[in-house]
Amino acid sequence: MPAKCLLCLFVIVSLLLPLSAQSQRLALDAPVPANAQATAVVAAPATLPPPPTARQFRVWSGLGMSAGDVTYQIGGNIKMGGESMRMHFPISELEFPMDVALVTLGAGLQLPSGWEWLGELGMNLSDPSSKMKDSDWTIPHAPRVKTIYSESDADLDAFTLDARGRRWFYRRQDASGMRWALGAGAGLYYAKYEWEAYNVDQWYPQEPWRAHFRHAGVGITYEATVLMPYVELAGQLERGPWHMTFSLGLSPYTQVEDVDDHVLRSIRAETDADGTGFKMEFDVRYAFSANWQAFGRLNLLGFSVDGTEKDHVYAGPDAGNRWEIDHEIESRQTQLVAGITRSW
Repeated sequence: MPAKCLLCLFVIVSLLLPLSAQSQRLALDAPVPANAQATAVVAAPATLPPPPTARQFRVWSGLGMSAGDVTYQIGGNIKMGGESMRMHFPISELEFPMDVALVTLGAGLQLPSGWEWLGELGMNLSDPSSKMKDSDWTIPHAPRVKTIYSESDADLDAFTLDARGRRWFYRRQDASGMRWALGAGAGLYYAKYEWEAYNVDQWYPQEPWRAHFRHAGVGITYEATVLMPYVELAGQLERGPWHMTFSLGLSPYTQVEDVDDHVLRSIRAETDADGTGFKMEFDVRYAFSANWQAFGRLNLLGFSVDGTEKDHVYAGPDAGNRWEIDHEIESRQTQLVAGITRSW
């Protein structure tokens, strides 16, 4: 996975760059006004906005951890061969883990007019540490009785892209020099997840005497593509070297396309689903020189969508059979990221 290695190397080099000499040179080159002492004791009126922000370009890279899952359920309405029937929901649930190490790389441009443009790429550096879980409830008159359960090891390739623009339209500064601002904007979040589950261990909770079914090879592959346009509200607080930003994005129309290949049963299932989503971010930066900052960030992401799953059997004695069934997908993800920012 050369791309992941290059991004990781970029992060490590950023952390090891010699910054002290550059920061000293900047301090020596900075002009000192003759009335600096007098200026320092004059507080800005609380009702006046701070001076316009200069144009600033910055890049950042970070390492972090992710937790959560993408889970889908099926059941409800089933159509097959021109006939329809209704079953309980769910009859089956598959939970795909997201607890991985990750790397991010981003860039941003802030303009004196108050507009800010941001973009960030992310990908995982490790495979999930927890199991992929598959549960079935197959008794119609006892829909809460779990009849089949399995766990599998899982590999994951995840790629994310978050691009957004916002405008800081309300800026203020109090007598102590603390600044705050409110902003609004819009963005687009894209994600591509690909799992491969193997080392299957399946058993039957209601029939403990039955032997476990075990399969060392690949039992299932699953892909999910997420497209989440969102509107965003944001707040910003600055005091001395500290800079804090909070944002909340809401998506009234989130689209998810997923493909499930049950390799052991030769069944391929495809779904186009839509619903709602959200993303939340809390970012803290500390400037330890004129152009370098350390940052820590908490990200929360979630979506809930539904659609109709289309299944077909592609091999074996039942090859050619097709049916449709109700399908719901939910995800809740948490990320903690820390890294370095360079600004110009």
